[in-house]
Amino acid sequence: MKLSAVFVAEHLQKSYNLYVPYELSSIPCLMNPVLYTPGIKLKDHTVYVVNNDEIDTLKDYEILPKHSLFIVAGNKNNFKYPNICILDDSVNAIDIFSQIQELFNKYNNWQDNLIKAYLEGKSIDTMLSISLPIFNNSLFVTSMDFTIVAAAFIDPTIPQESVFGSSQNTHYYVTALKNSKLFQEVKNLNSAFYFPPHVTGLASLCVNIKQNNRTTYRLVMLEDNRKISKNEGFLLEFLALLIQRILNPSLIRNSNRVSNDYMYLSKIFLDILYDENVDFLDASHKLNSEGWLSSHKYLCASVKLTEMDKQNHTYYPIIYYLKNIFSHSCPFLYKNKVVIFINMTLCKLSLEEIVNYMEEFVEKSQLNVGISRSLSGHMNLRYQYIQSQIALSIGMEISPDKLVHTFNDVSYDYMLRQFTNELPATMIVHEKLLELIDIDKSKNTEYIKTLSTYFKNQFNALQTAERLYIHRSTLMYRLDKIKNILGSDLKDPKELLYIKLSLCLLGYL
Repeated sequence: MKLSAVFVAEHLQKSYNLYVPYELSSIPCLMNPVLYTPGIKLKDHTVYVVNNDEIDTLKDYEILPKHSLFIVAGNKNNFKYPNICILDDSVNAIDIFSQIQELFNKYNNWQDNLIKAYLEGKSIDTMLSISLPIFNNSLFVTSMDFTIVAAAFIDPTIPQESVFGSSQNTHYYVTALKNSKLFQEVKNLNSAFYFPPHVTGLASLCVNIKQNNRTTYRLVMLEDNRKISKNEGFLLEFLALLIQRILNPSLIRNSNRVSNDYMYLSKIFLDILYDENVDFLDASHKLNSEGWLSSHKYLCASVKLTEMDKQNHTYYPIIYYLKNIFSHSCPFLYKNKVVIFINMTLCKLSLEEIVNYMEEFVEKSQLNVGISRSLSGHMNLRYQYIQSQIALSIGMEISPDKLVHTFNDVSYDYMLRQFTNELPATMIVHEKLLELIDIDKSKNTEYIKTLSTYFKNQFNALQTAERLYIHRSTLMYRLDKIKNILGSDLKDPKELLYIKLSLCLLGYL
């Protein structure tokens, strides 16, 4: 295993006082250590350990090897050579040589074990487990949609989520990364890079893994056990190179580690949504066999993905986060949205509790969610999906400041919009109301304002007069005029409903 001069020096610095007169090379090109004796033939790519009393003999060489490292035991003379480091007087050259030999043995053995595992067709998890004692920090490989392909954690008690961000604790990190300008900037880097802790709270050393010149995966070492050195990036790059040769696109799906039951359940729901003429009896039979009974109560929610989520396919964290929040649920991707069906009976949650969970979820991720009504049985599942879509689209329009929208919040607005699907409002409202509007425009009267305020105050004349800042007798005079124009005494319940709906459609209520 080739090591760099700066990496070897950092290792020695843990045990000795080290003096480095010139900047050391960070290129991994050193292959082995040699105990220097005067007159030997000097070779490149070698670490030479030199005794203090032999340092002057180096001047006998016309040219010193360019890609080597000289470690001098106990001399602080100004020796002009770029790759040199000097230890204090108390050290012994043989002890230094032994320690460096152990260092090379350690990384050579690691390299041999990795290559052997690769040739034997071992998994990426195995490669990371072999590497865990070397790096002494947690390691994982993630696809760019935050699906964790493989992982090896320092603390074995840490729950190994299949998707980074699928739990309430880790979802914050994914949201922070997606919104980070720095995260986008490092997306196409070719060498190891240090990702600072200010974005997610935990620093990491990373290597992008590419396919067809496009970053599809990332090898990550977390700074969760010891301080990371940026100079060990070449080690992570070597590991990433082997992992790159193992990876293939099918691992994204396989790595989700989802149960066959869940996959089967999501297929049932997808069939219901895709096919308007689906055999509901057959679908109901399949759901019953999965324990989702026709007697249970259900709810559907739709999550609107951001453009970034669509482009980068980063919807897996959302799916698995929702799956973890709601124990008896089935979230999946459908038409560029994450749709989730929740079995309210099995998870024992009310509509209010589900809305509260969703509000906590969107507060972190800044996503919009539409939620259907809770209904019993399988025959309503497709309609519940439609309700969630309506809640999402109308809710975002009429309440742009809110992130969670329920169908109950928008049902009235939806009903009014249905009236005008085929004809404009002016062609279906009470015809005489249009006459009132024309009179208001031509004669500067306030008949429509008076009538709408009268409806808003539930036909209470005193309250209506107070709201209009007019005398009660003036109000009664206006109402008489309005009744004459409408040709109505405003007592027939059916006509009152028609007039009220007409006022709503025209925007006066």
